[in-house]
Amino acid sequence: MLNPPQIIAVEAVQSGQLRARITAYPNSKSFVGRIKATRSEFGPSISFKNSRTIIFNGLTAGVTYILELMAIGGSTGQSDWSEPATKMAE
Repeated sequence: MLNPPQIIAVEAVQSGQLRARITAYPNSKSFVGRIKATRSEFGPSISFKNSRTIIFNGLTAGVTYILELMAIGGSTGQSDWSEPATKMAE
């Protein structure tokens, strides 16, 4: 079974962007992420080619967001969602 990625940090990169730094596992081929503002619903899932490119764009400064990630690959095809991480966009 493919383990979910561990979010080790969420950083504000530029205005309206958040980057997730994760611990990935060897069988992970790519990642899927989802993000939402606090007290709202998750938007559409976003695909990321590798663990170095997990950047969420188009966010509103001053709003706190919750994000989760899922690994794709391995014998099961995908992991469960990671534990949620929270960060305010700048």
